[in-house]
Amino acid sequence: MRPGRIACAVVAVAAVLAQAAPAAADAPTTIRRDGPHGTAYSGSWQGLNSGTVRVASAGPGIAITALCSSFTLGGDVGSDGTGGTLDTVTASGCRNNMGGTTTITAENLPYANPGQTITYVGPNPGVNARLTISAPGLRLKAVMPMATFPTQTCHYGFGATADRLELDVYNRDNPSRPQLIDETQAVLQDEPLDRLSGSTSLCPSKIRLTGVLVLRGESFAGSGAHDQRLYVTP
Repeated sequence: MRPGRIACAVVAVAAVLAQAAPAAADAPTTIRRDGPHGTAYSGSWQGLNSGTVRVASAGPGIAITALCSSFTLGGDVGSDGTGGTLDTVTASGCRNNMGGTTTITAENLPYANPGQTITYVGPNPGVNARLTISAPGLRLKAVMPMATFPTQTCHYGFGATADRLELDVYNRDNPSRPQLIDETQAVLQDEPLDRLSGSTSLCPSKIRLTGVLVLRGESFAGSGAHDQRLYVTP
């Protein structure tokens, strides 16, 4: 084969290999204690809000926004980011813009079927991982007293247009993390939930969740104290 043809063949093979190479999102995932060289972690995880979490209406219905001073997600996950469960969704201190306090409670928990995953995406800077929450039976009940309207009782969850929550995760040393605190963080960025059956007539057709959650595990399994910093690597 002539030199020019050999060079073309090498370039063609390299292009094919580049296309076949797995993307960063397909890389293996390891959840670790503390930092990039920590031991693998599996067990209970918790996402606790840092700052307020906004619950805002979207679509037809009353334009209503509630700011919650406390918000928590939690469950279990394997060290490879798979097999996760959801057992905790709490929200409190939710003042709404209609002159009342919105009370939010979770129904149909714990959700035991594995549906929560943490998947490594890429190195710093930028998003490090993605926390995906899929729990089809989850229902959030929101009771909304308002100064100028009757109290509304609304139910939200995964429905016709929203089937999961996807939170971007930033490791504790990532310069792109949303808050400059020494914590691994997951971001709720306008994450949608659909209105479900049993809701009263003025309930918005959709709500969106926005806020920053600090992700931690347990230093001692079963202690209930989420004091273990976490880190996600390939």
